[in-house]
Amino acid sequence: MWILSTIAILCMTTSLRATPVDSGKCPWKLPFTLRGTFLVEQQLLHVGFNSTTGQCYEADPWVADSVLVGIGVTVDTTLKGASLVIRGDTLRYQRQIGYSGEFDSGGEDFRVWIVFAPNSDSIRTLQFSVDSSGESFQYHADWSYSGSAFLFGLTYDSASIQCPQLGVGQMLSLQCEKRYCHHIGPGDGHKSTLLGTYSADLSGIFPPTHLTNGTSAVREVTQLRSLSIRSLGGSIECAFASSPNPRTLEVFTPLGVRITEQSIAVGETSATIPRLPSGLYFIHMEGALVKVFVSE
Repeated sequence: MWILSTIAILCMTTSLRATPVDSGKCPWKLPFTLRGTFLVEQQLLHVGFNSTTGQCYEADPWVADSVLVGIGVTVDTTLKGASLVIRGDTLRYQRQIGYSGEFDSGGEDFRVWIVFAPNSDSIRTLQFSVDSSGESFQYHADWSYSGSAFLFGLTYDSASIQCPQLGVGQMLSLQCEKRYCHHIGPGDGHKSTLLGTYSADLSGIFPPTHLTNGTSAVREVTQLRSLSIRSLGGSIECAFASSPNPRTLEVFTPLGVRITEQSIAVGETSATIPRLPSGLYFIHMEGALVKVFVSE
């Protein structure tokens, strides 16, 4: 009887052990990043502008296709506009920033919301999201983007957050919408809405993990599609892994307008995009999409 009571007490002590969150501390060393790349099916709709009402309107569906969507948030309390609050079993991070360039202006809102299971190394729900909107003076248009990844049933330690061995549809909910509307000329804008998620690749604080409709598996990080971007003196320097095939490097505005492209020869590992007007740009090559802000 005494032995059974001792075992019961030991089990209770183990299950109720304190975690960093119980003490109001972040379980991971700052800064850390939550990053996801998602293969999704999207529906494109035409968007026009009504000059009488001054409002954009949605027209008929255009086409459905598969695209890669990237969402990433770095939790860093040293950044301007950042705040981190840990209260009870909940961690909340938010960073709001604004920018203004010669041809566009806007703002971005980065959020992380984690709900921990009490007295354990489990996470009930985890959400990281990016919302942005702005206006282009050059193209007489406004645009908005919203992307949010919601995961549940995770575990964690002091180094990483781990995903269960489940399919993408069983432990991931993704929301993504992008819209832009030209204020000159009808039918020159579009809106994309999410129809479904085929797969997800998680990295950063997550061990490199590939989620599909079948299983989840930790895998080695491939560098074949890696793309590193640096803004320097108004130009954009790009570095990437070599490839046995020729490729194309493209530059887009937040409205999805391609402003320039460069042909990348076989074996090349770098490229420089000449001086661009200050503002926000998206660099695309071989499935990789990277955002960069060019200052004056």
